[in-house]
Amino acid sequence: VWCDSSYELAYVIYCLENNIKFIRNTKKFNLGELSYIPDFYLLIEGIYIEIKGFKRPSDDVKWELFKEPLKVLFREDLDFTCSRSRQRTRSRPRLTNHSTFGRR
Repeated sequence: VWCDSSYELAYVIYCLENNIKFIRNTKKFNLGELSYIPDFYLLIEGIYIEIKGFKRPSDDVKWELFKEPLKVLFREDLDFTCSRSRQRTRSRPRLTNHSTFGRR
């Protein structure tokens, strides 16, 4: 799953750990003069998910025009999940010398 931010990655990890069926949304919605592509779609719940690190002025307009079920998760909603994800990735071993990888 492609993620555009660490918050999206944290949400993906959260979904995988909690057996939440989702897909990365690629469907583009025409909203008149604007277009909108929500980040994810929850398959069982039938709801689109938008992950926002910060809110832009144009976001309210898009969300108002978007007529499908939508849940917007802001940075504050994901802080606990993000901190857990960072802890998990820090505990994994890292390859420190890439130039010798695979050599004897």
